[in-house]
Amino acid sequence: MHRKFVKMSVSDFMKNFLPGEPPDMPNFERAFSGMPSKGAIEAYFYEPFKDAVNDADMCPCYKVAITQYKPDLNDSSKQKPDAALYPVNEVPTDARPNWNIQRLHFEFKRLSEQHDPLNDKPKSELEPDSQERADVRGQCISYAEMLLMHQQRAFCFTVAILGREARIFRWDRSGAIATERFNYITELYLCEFLWRFAHLSPEEQGDDLTAIEVEPNSEEVRLMREMAKPVEERCGHAHKYFAESLDPSWKWWKLLIDIKDDTPGADADHKVLDCSTKTFVWLKDALRVDHDGMEKEGDILHRLNELKIRNVPTLLQHGDVLQHGDILRQPTLILVTLVFDCMQAHKQAMEKAHLTHHDISGGNLLINEYESVDPFGKPCTVRDGILGDWELSKPIPLEGDTSNRSARQPGRTGTRQFMSVNVLNDPWRTIVIQDELESFFHVLLYYGARYLAHNFLDVTGFLHWFFDANFWDVANAGFVCGLFKDKAMHTGVIRHEQKILKFDDGTGHSHPLNSIMTRLLGWFKAHYTISTPGESSPQSDSNREAAGPSYDYETLRRWEKLKASVDLSPYYLMKAKVDDIIRTQDAQFAGRLTSHAAMSTLLANTITDHVWPINDKKGHQLHANFNYETEKHYERTGTKRTHESIADPELPVAASSNKRARAK
Repeated sequence: MHRKFVKMSVSDFMKNFLPGEPPDMPNFERAFSGMPSKGAIEAYFYEPFKDAVNDADMCPCYKVAITQYKPDLNDSSKQKPDAALYPVNEVPTDARPNWNIQRLHFEFKRLSEQHDPLNDKPKSELEPDSQERADVRGQCISYAEMLLMHQQRAFCFTVAILGREARIFRWDRSGAIATERFNYITELYLCEFLWRFAHLSPEEQGDDLTAIEVEPNSEEVRLMREMAKPVEERCGHAHKYFAESLDPSWKWWKLLIDIKDDTPGADADHKVLDCSTKTFVWLKDALRVDHDGMEKEGDILHRLNELKIRNVPTLLQHGDVLQHGDILRQPTLILVTLVFDCMQAHKQAMEKAHLTHHDISGGNLLINEYESVDPFGKPCTVRDGILGDWELSKPIPLEGDTSNRSARQPGRTGTRQFMSVNVLNDPWRTIVIQDELESFFHVLLYYGARYLAHNFLDVTGFLHWFFDANFWDVANAGFVCGLFKDKAMHTGVIRHEQKILKFDDGTGHSHPLNSIMTRLLGWFKAHYTISTPGESSPQSDSNREAAGPSYDYETLRRWEKLKASVDLSPYYLMKAKVDDIIRTQDAQFAGRLTSHAAMSTLLANTITDHVWPINDKKGHQLHANFNYETEKHYERTGTKRTHESIADPELPVAASSNKRARAK
């Protein structure tokens, strides 16, 4: 969430985000006079604050409860905000957070400056980079994300108590707006915020009214449970994942979507049941960027379907909501055929619809599984790869085209772990086919390294340094590609722990994936060799003297005399021939990435010409406390922060589960 914060004065914050004219506020002037002095132990703040708000009835019909000591029983991440606000008749009696019903939460810290997640000093970065303050910022982000994930919210609020000062945050999925820090003991801003919050409607408090909670005893719930029962005609992966989604510890929802009559389509992301047809559909719930030149993904899919492009999602309906991956344990052959299928979809989209995808990633390569009959008349399961998530796709720029047809979403170019080195180093460059093919390569590498047997012992470290790591480029004031990925793609070798990556088939023999990876790495090495400007040639004798005395000038002169006494012409002639051969070979190899043909042929030949192991998956090989999503962010985050995994575990069946949970 780096650079996704905006600061606002407290008065403007109240005016913009707590609308309306509530009843006159009682006199709360000394409500917080019993709070501990600055620097007191954090735990000493909890009870006095709770009592101050509750006893003064500062937030009518709501109560503050301390939730610091025990996590929600249904939360595997075990996150515990210090306190939360609940409707007065739903206050937890077990002192646990209960993310399903809290209206907002409070985070307490001892010191106002040292523990402040943001910075009010003029001409200073709004997001201070000290570890302690970044940790607090990470905690706040994590708690807000948990609330947005468990409830159907458009936004939510957090109150940070920083010693005897406070700051209020309003979070949505584009970032956060925060007030300036203020003294809540002597000023009435916090009292006014809580008073006004109590008089807001659910929608004004952040509820997404396009999602309606399904009552436990309703006809919809009865139908959902009935459809979750295993029956022969509905026993595929869609039924399996729908049944698993009916978690009684989460609320269940139905959605209201504004579907336009003139265009078919849908806009959401879950395994859901269409009650009218009693069929399972995949619903993608996405926040659409309203930006000039940006097409709706539903419109893009409609066009791709009309052009009969295979291996893209079949569009049923799409539209804006009313105003206001799960994974299979499949052998690696399935992964490679999945990538092959999705490359064919990508090829057709470029040739027929003139689109590039811009977000080739593990979570967007999906599996469509269905029953069929093999050539011998026996039932079999067929799995096709589907390339989904086309909302970031862009038209291929036409020569001389200066329109905004290729408008880019600011700050959104895809999934960073799977981006090419060139795109990571220049996020505003025009994405070309070589970048997209490199993203397909990174998908193969990521899942292979994570789930196959190979010679790297520290899998967690490798995945972090290759896919997550980045560094700050001072010259361009931005994050660029990590050195590990950059070096691998430029040298054509993936080396870790003094070893070159080699997969085995689980029995100690070389895995067919090795031949694919070795060939592709050679092609990408050639691509980067000819596309990277060469280093300047060594200085000649004359321009060396013009530049000034060299270090150890006399030693240099002695070596030049010695060199002059030796006939080096055969060496230079041989070197020139070798250089010509290398340049020709690099041009040939790099040329194989100018279309889909060579990579598709490589995958197809390897699929058909090799014996693929059936049980080559080892299960994920990460450290027990490794969290992919935590590792992937630019900013340093708090120790309490956890996130859903991106495309975790192995192969996505329909889409990754890192979107907000909307239909349970």
